[in-house]
Amino acid sequence: LQDTSWFNQASESLLTALSQIMEPIEAEDGDILVHEGEDIRNFFVMESGVLARTKMSVDSAQQAAAVQASTIGDDADDAKQPAIGGGGAKIKLQRQSVQLKQVSVPVDELFGRGRVTGLLHAMEQDAKAFATVAAQGSAKVWRIDGAHFRKVISESPQHALDVLQAMAHELRVGSKSLRGLIQKQRHKKKSGSSGDESNASKVCR
Repeated sequence: LQDTSWFNQASESLLTALSQIMEPIEAEDGDILVHEGEDIRNFFVMESGVLARTKMSVDSAQQAAAVQASTIGDDADDAKQPAIGGGGAKIKLQRQSVQLKQVSVPVDELFGRGRVTGLLHAMEQDAKAFATVAAQGSAKVWRIDGAHFRKVISESPQHALDVLQAMAHELRVGSKSLRGLIQKQRHKKKSGSSGDESNASKVCR
């Protein structure tokens, strides 16, 4: 948690509370952590590996068939249950089917120790997942249940303040990065050729 931009300045009290509700997940290539369109019930803190976000580019009927194929799995290995926690508890991860991969387009990749994904969505009940998140190769992540997280921050004003301060920091950093990209693009438009302007227009869209 202290390696994350969200919680590296959090109080010891919040870090302790979150550490008590974190569950380690050892994921293998293709294991799905989040299904597109489903309620987001958890968020994840990365320890190692890469997570790929993809979005389906087909109609609802084909989406349902592709998701069903992933639920069933391609073979018996898809029914594996990676261990989480120290008490022998198990959580079942579904494997991305070939069909699901064929009807999906890549969005981006998430990597780096301490990278957090899904936190803002997990703060809201019934939020829907924009994309599918699956392991790309072996990955270790820590899962935090959204309901438990909301309970932790609602029970302590200090915990709520910690999260608000982290959110403000993330928004400032994101805004600066976006302004930098916009300014860079504008500079390219002014100094580039007509061909460059055409390419810039495509990037902006």
